[in-house]
Amino acid sequence: MLQFSLHRGRNMRFLSFRILGIASSHFSTAAEPSWRHRTSLRIPNLIGGSFVDSQASESVDVMNPATQEVVSQIPLTTREEFKSAVAAAKETFPSWRNTPITTRQRIMFKLQDLIRKNMDKLALSITTEQGKTLKDAQGDVFRGLEVVEHACGMATLQMGEYVSNVSHGIDTYSIREPLGVCAGICPFNFPAMIPLWMFPVAVTCGNTFILKPSEKDPGASMILAELAMEAGLPDGVLNIVHGTHDIVNAICDDDDIRAISFVGSNTAGMHIYARAAAKGKRVQSNMGAKNHGIVMPDANVDATLNALVAAGFGAAGQRCMALSTVVFIGDSKSWEEKLVEHAKSLKVNAGTDPDADLGPVISKQAKERICNLIQSGRESGARLLLDGRNIVVPGYEKGNFVGPTILSDVTADMECYKEEIFGPVLICMQADSLDEAINLVNRNKYGNGAAIFTTSGAAARKFQTEIEAGQVGINVPIPVPLPFFSFTGSKASFAGDLNFYGKLSLSLSAHSQKPHSKISSCKFKPLKHVHDSGSPVIDKLEKTKLLNCDADGQYEATNVCSEECNKDNDDGDDDENEHCDEDKEVDVLALRRLIKAERRRANSALLELEKERMSSATAVEESMAMILRLQNEKSLIEMESRQYRRLAEEKLLYDDNVISSLQWLVERHESERAVLEDQLRLCEQKLRLFMKSNEMDEFEEMRAFIGRHVYGLFLRRRKIASHIMLYCCRAQLKLKTQRPLQRITGFLYMYNNVSPP
Repeated sequence: MLQFSLHRGRNMRFLSFRILGIASSHFSTAAEPSWRHRTSLRIPNLIGGSFVDSQASESVDVMNPATQEVVSQIPLTTREEFKSAVAAAKETFPSWRNTPITTRQRIMFKLQDLIRKNMDKLALSITTEQGKTLKDAQGDVFRGLEVVEHACGMATLQMGEYVSNVSHGIDTYSIREPLGVCAGICPFNFPAMIPLWMFPVAVTCGNTFILKPSEKDPGASMILAELAMEAGLPDGVLNIVHGTHDIVNAICDDDDIRAISFVGSNTAGMHIYARAAAKGKRVQSNMGAKNHGIVMPDANVDATLNALVAAGFGAAGQRCMALSTVVFIGDSKSWEEKLVEHAKSLKVNAGTDPDADLGPVISKQAKERICNLIQSGRESGARLLLDGRNIVVPGYEKGNFVGPTILSDVTADMECYKEEIFGPVLICMQADSLDEAINLVNRNKYGNGAAIFTTSGAAARKFQTEIEAGQVGINVPIPVPLPFFSFTGSKASFAGDLNFYGKLSLSLSAHSQKPHSKISSCKFKPLKHVHDSGSPVIDKLEKTKLLNCDADGQYEATNVCSEECNKDNDDGDDDENEHCDEDKEVDVLALRRLIKAERRRANSALLELEKERMSSATAVEESMAMILRLQNEKSLIEMESRQYRRLAEEKLLYDDNVISSLQWLVERHESERAVLEDQLRLCEQKLRLFMKSNEMDEFEEMRAFIGRHVYGLFLRRRKIASHIMLYCCRAQLKLKTQRPLQRITGFLYMYNNVSPP
């Protein structure tokens, strides 16, 4: 996955996601989910469409990382409760897979609308439990919302393939069938985005789902489940179970679960991958990372510094695509000094502070681990350019805060480089050439993403073709793809063959069937053993009956009159038999001719019927295809209309900002105009010292003449200066000395930021 940008640098705050219609004032109070009883902090499981209180005796506290207050509790779900959730998902699967895909899409359309309306509730839940700033929490929800929008086009994404006449009369086609019960195991760092990366695509494919949120911040998953049920998701399609490693192992071992998605650490990811794969499950494990950014000497300074600070310290560095390592080509001293200045300007505070750039890390254990890795780097010889370990936020003295930290002169053998720090720590390294920097990145065991900052097309092309990373950015610090592509980690950052969202995600939650079909035309065999009983030929034809189609797909005709003729012969005498023989000689030839003619007409009629049947089937298929195509086009049009509406809202907001800026400029120039008029009066007073009375009269006339033509242009400072200079040049002809004039004109040019000619 390659992404690049030609934009110049921006302030870190503008790099954060901004969702229209959501301001900090909306987060003044917390909206409680409907299932949360005020008498108990314990969060229930979601099983078969009902929020069920767990009977488990043990629970885990969910803490606010900024205040250390207990927000809620999650139960350590029992084995029986977990089995009930899987059974509910398994029981619901047959009816859900047979639900029309257009119905499943409409539920996703409704879900994305509900997520937008409840963005403030989700963001506040994330900030309260996880600690990230409200701006980062909004971005968390918004990136997950994009996957829901992507799932709204599942009818197009799930289309199969068709080839006719692969052999004589045989057609082959493939169709995507849902697997059954799928499961997702979520991390703490993106409580809304990762669940939305998992279950919307899976359930829209026709699967049912078991979701295990992180035990550190389950609130967002519970809100999303409520919204999914409100959108129309049937009972049992989405189930939620809480717990720790015991539930994870149960998910890996359960025979009814067909596929597992995981995001988290390498230790847990490899355990889940090995244990679940041994059970024959499809598994994707998205794990740790050590993402590098190479800075070329020709890189745009402001843009690069803003990108490094935003990508390194955003979300307190707790993301698998954080840019945690910077490799400077050549001299790095000037870069490091400016980088420290930018990092010092970041504000560390509780996530609910609208001006906060960094919130706390998730737990005290995480803070201790981050500080130990910083100290390890310092003891190994790295220079600590900026130390954020001892930061204290007023009012939140118990919070798990770590400020922006920068380590320089780090080498590849240091523990702080080899291990994923997962905190607001930026490591600086040096390389003499681009080749050396690329080799350094490729030797690292992780491979989620890498970026280069340069204005050289040749350097960018070399980096793109030689770097070993799943996602590559050129002047883009965090190259996370949008949902119509797939998230493609590599090396130790990913285990499995099937990635998140995009086309590859369908291979995880659906399997392909390839039916073969053969349609043969039906034909009549020649008639055998036709006898005549002496009845008229037309009567014999009426008694002829058609039997069922035989194994070869052909019809066989017999005549019931033969038995009747034989019975008559048995009861009669020889004369009658002779008479019957004479009749046979006469009627058999005519009967055969009539039968041949009728057979030809019957065959022709059957061929016509077969053609009509085929054309009718084709018409039905075309009609169904047209209906699906129109429904898909309607879905796309609705998505485009929402996008245009969102763009229009953004444009209106931008226009409001521009109008406000112009109003401020007008007010500023009005004040400057008054200053100019005062200065002009001073100029007149000084000029009167060098002019006679008649010359002053001419001066006044000239001033009035100029005023009539240029007074309206006083808001344009450069034009004002040019007209005043015109007047001064004319007045200069009447003066005996040029010194006062030079002082006046020099002042006017200096005031207007224009150098004198």
